[in-house]
Amino acid sequence: MRVDYKKRDYEIDKKIEELKSIRDALYSKKKGILLRHKRKREDELFNETISKSNSSSIYYKFKHKFYKFTNFNSLKFGKYYALSESNYVIISGIEFYFVKFNNCIFNNIIFNDCHFYGCLFDNCMTSNGKLIFKKCHFRGSETNYINNNPIIQNTCTEFSNCMFSLSLKHCFADYLLFEKCKLIQSEFASCQMPDSIFNKCGFYSVHFINSNIDKLSIKDIENHELEFHNIFDIWDVDNEIYISFEGIKNTKKIVKKKTYKEEIDYYKNLSKMYFTLSKLLSRNNINDNLTIEYTYLYNYFSMKTKKNFLDRLIFYISWTLCGFGDKMSRFLIWFIIFILSTSFAYMFSGLSLGGNGIIKYSISSILSTPLNIVIADFLTCIHFSIVTFSTVGYGNITPYGSSYVVSAIQIIMGIVFVAIFTSVIVKKFLKTL
Repeated sequence: MRVDYKKRDYEIDKKIEELKSIRDALYSKKKGILLRHKRKREDELFNETISKSNSSSIYYKFKHKFYKFTNFNSLKFGKYYALSESNYVIISGIEFYFVKFNNCIFNNIIFNDCHFYGCLFDNCMTSNGKLIFKKCHFRGSETNYINNNPIIQNTCTEFSNCMFSLSLKHCFADYLLFEKCKLIQSEFASCQMPDSIFNKCGFYSVHFINSNIDKLSIKDIENHELEFHNIFDIWDVDNEIYISFEGIKNTKKIVKKKTYKEEIDYYKNLSKMYFTLSKLLSRNNINDNLTIEYTYLYNYFSMKTKKNFLDRLIFYISWTLCGFGDKMSRFLIWFIIFILSTSFAYMFSGLSLGGNGIIKYSISSILSTPLNIVIADFLTCIHFSIVTFSTVGYGNITPYGSSYVVSAIQIIMGIVFVAIFTSVIVKKFLKTL
């Protein structure tokens, strides 16, 4: 593998801890400052806790322009029923500053041009319709100076243990953190959301569309119905999008618990995710390690979805011989094994050396023949095996007896090997153009 998954997963865990630590520290610092110098404003709700049972049919209405250090507990936002997005409740131009939404329900609601700074959505959900953010800002940063050197600390907005049908459109959402969430029929469209993290999330028909997701990290996925689509060229030529992978062995353990149909669907979702991601990264991108890794995984899981025996056999041969063109070292190993094994076969089946005799050994004769002669004859067999494998002709050496069968098999395999090798080289060359 070209990616050190354990190292990358560890780095993501450390990054999550860092983002939470920064937010908690800024929360305490900013709240303390505001408490000491607070002036009451009519359009602002500060340091309040608003609670109501989720069993109530009353939906909360935002009456202030600014919400700072406010806790919303067990509230409903939006409306119960809407025919389309045009009937959604629209919340515009509100600033949420270190606001916590705990155990809240968001139904048929649009936040338009709102600002969320260091907010937390914990154990929230949608039960009807969608939660939509349009032209919202989730960006937040704090600049501190150490020895006159500016240190920028980025503040994240976090979604934790949530189950949403969610849509982000034209949003600025750097360092967004989703942890242990289920996203259902959701989309991130035309958003700027670099350095965002999804940890232990389930994706159920989720799409990233025309979004800047450079350095996006997705770790420990529960469900893989996730696709990436960009109509336009991605912004940078050194993009990096990381998706953790539990390994082929663990994948096989997972599918053992599934029915055949569930297994095929599982592999289809994986192959589609890696296909769209590899296509996205292959466009105008010089960082090809992840692209090659994801292309390999796409081909592997695509092979698992093939029901036709011949199609699956072709994929399996390509995977076995050269890892779908990605693992050329495997191709070299198979080449050496095949040349040496056929050379041994020629030693015992026989080769005619023209006027110089015949090479043909048995178990007893090879033990009684001097070692230097055995080595010389074996090298001759290797030479003949290589010439036969490349199908360029035999020269003065020809098969003898049953070695005609061995040479015929080797010629066929040589054609297959050369064809695969040529296609891989051409494919890699075209990628560089």
